[in-house]
Amino acid sequence: MVKWPAEPVLARRHEGHQPIAARLTGQPEDFVVSEQLAINPTAGDWTWILTERRGQNTAQVAETIAQSAGVTPDQVGYAGRKDRNAVSRQWFSLPPGARLPGLLDNIDILDSLPADRRLQLGDHSGNAFRIRLSAGTTDGENLETWKTALRQSGFANYFGPQRFGHRGDNARVGYDLLVGGRRPRNRQDRLMLNAWQADAFNRCLHEWLSSGSPELDGDLVWSHGLGQAIPRTSSQNGSVTGPLFGSKMDWPSGPALAREQSVLASYGIDPPRLRKLADSQRLYGDRRPFVVVPQALDIRAIENGIELEFSLPPGSYATGLIRELTGLPARMASAHYTDGYDDG
Repeated sequence: MVKWPAEPVLARRHEGHQPIAARLTGQPEDFVVSEQLAINPTAGDWTWILTERRGQNTAQVAETIAQSAGVTPDQVGYAGRKDRNAVSRQWFSLPPGARLPGLLDNIDILDSLPADRRLQLGDHSGNAFRIRLSAGTTDGENLETWKTALRQSGFANYFGPQRFGHRGDNARVGYDLLVGGRRPRNRQDRLMLNAWQADAFNRCLHEWLSSGSPELDGDLVWSHGLGQAIPRTSSQNGSVTGPLFGSKMDWPSGPALAREQSVLASYGIDPPRLRKLADSQRLYGDRRPFVVVPQALDIRAIENGIELEFSLPPGSYATGLIRELTGLPARMASAHYTDGYDDG
């Protein structure tokens, strides 16, 4: 029987470092995220609009924009999903012939651009964050220690509780879909399957960290230049990757393969069965780095707390960095910022 702990205990990358006694304030203005586009659009009949909002997740904003623009929500495109309880600056696309939205409740239109196509998931290069944490006292020396550690060796690239929903059962629902063999009927079913992939990845990452973060022969490492996982060589020594299980995913070899097969077996599935089940669901799989290094990181003391500024690639969670820094359980580190839709 598969075990589904309500609050999984997940190893941290920097277990030996003194955690900072701080936590999220729960105020949207203390969690600001700005989406960074990966492309500059060519002028055309589409319109891309830059929005700023609070108190709404991406799906809710897309629906509001659609109503004002005279289109259906599925005609509104976006590059990634953002948390609800934050100040979020995010791009959306409108199809040819759509009206430019007027005044919207709690949503400001900051900019608009003519474009030649729809925005699609993954069209952003990452997200920039400015986050304030409340703290009684701060140790300047410890802040510098953390700043150096995170800049040099990053943090554990877990999927955050956001991926698993308010009740924390998205992965279990996705697993039932997978082994039940029913084709996904809608976007929600697809999100549930992705949540199962995320749960399995987190288990693999925990096992890797708990065994001392070994770099093994047979590992597949992340090449930032190629944007994909490749076999480790003397000239390619990026972050070790873990599985997003699927029918076409690349497997490592040797001890790394044994670790991933062991985690898969904890679901009562072996590789041949995975290929059959995942292919029937069009769940093709991928690789994901075990570690992410924040870019342009700064950590500084402010009145009654600390302020963080940094950028992350798509799909990595700012609340994961906060969990690493504070040592809080994942859901506590992510409190007030878990609406079940954030995936970067």
